[in-house]
Amino acid sequence: MPEEQLYTTGQFAELCGVKKQTLFHYDDIGLLVPALVEDNGYRRYSYSQYQDFLLISCLKEAGMSLTEIKDYLEESDPVRRQHTVELRLENRPQLQMWSTRPLDSMEDKELVEYIAAIVKQVEPSAVLLASEDVLAGVTDVQRYLLVHKAPELSDELAAQLGLQPFTRPQGRYGVTDQQPGESPEDVYARLVRSMEDFEELPGEFFYEEYPLAGGSESAAPLQIAVQLIPRDPSNTSIPH
Repeated sequence: MPEEQLYTTGQFAELCGVKKQTLFHYDDIGLLVPALVEDNGYRRYSYSQYQDFLLISCLKEAGMSLTEIKDYLEESDPVRRQHTVELRLENRPQLQMWSTRPLDSMEDKELVEYIAAIVKQVEPSAVLLASEDVLAGVTDVQRYLLVHKAPELSDELAAQLGLQPFTRPQGRYGVTDQQPGESPEDVYARLVRSMEDFEELPGEFFYEEYPLAGGSESAAPLQIAVQLIPRDPSNTSIPH
């Protein structure tokens, strides 16, 4: 496997669409620490940290302060987790969205530049993981990035950004919140167990959903959702 590419502060800031001073401040407060600091003091950032930056930006847009975001990312108190780990069941309508090209077919440099060009224009909504991967215990392979359709995102601009139409199916979804300090593997394992309890099968994708901007003062954490397909086709209702 090739060594992960590292970026200078200037290169990483350009990809993220911020000034270098923003990254310096994030480093100073321990929010986004460089993957490597060389002997001469130069910072180097990795591709995987770009997703960390996106999450920080989404939480900030949703109303969280940097201190709250840092606490959220660092929190690992299992007692606090117990309050919101239950699976919620939701009936969701069909939704027309935009999807990227397959992400798992790109090299790191191409992928970062491709996603950076998109998020400079529109806010990402979710990433998709293939259900076959999740059921096999693979939760670090993201297949697609989704964005909502919006007036500022014309068909022409979407084509320029390499986006394609995507339809989120109507149906019954299981939804859960990723808890502070909880690994993605734990969340997916919990979802899979819950589906087994309900005797459900997953739809084609699991959705890692980003918080929406402009929300309440108490910003929602990242949500993970999956369409539930009943093993018994007659059982499609949400229990009360």
